[in-house]
Amino acid sequence: MIKSGRRANIQAVIDAYANEPFWGVRRRMVHALGNANSETALTGLVQIIAAEQDPLVLDGVLRAAGNYRDARIQAAVAQRLEAGLPPLATQAAYAALGPNAAPPRLNCYWRPANAPPSTALPKPAPSAAWPPRAKPERWKRCWNE
Repeated sequence: MIKSGRRANIQAVIDAYANEPFWGVRRRMVHALGNANSETALTGLVQIIAAEQDPLVLDGVLRAAGNYRDARIQAAVAQRLEAGLPPLATQAAYAALGPNAAPPRLNCYWRPANAPPSTALPKPAPSAAWPPRAKPERWKRCWNE
């Protein structure tokens, strides 16, 4: 129905989505909506992003939303991110927002607060005992430097 591109057909799929109990069918529906490239599908995806709670479907919804570069989609995805999402849905949400939307902490690592950069760390002597484990307050995030 969605391939026809008619607004009535796309709206019928959006209306049927709310009543569909099986998660697999809902995933196929949002995938088709993501490929529809129409204003009606975009509006439906915004509604579905706000309403969907099933973690099996939620990542598919957010991936389908990634096909649209619209402020309404971006606002709906950002709102869902703030509310908290399962791990796969979080990954799909950042992909839907675009390559520059991921927070810097995703590409970061932890290191001691007083340690030099990892390339300048000296290698320990083979006979040296392991240092005691650092306390959490002595560690800092590298993006807060």
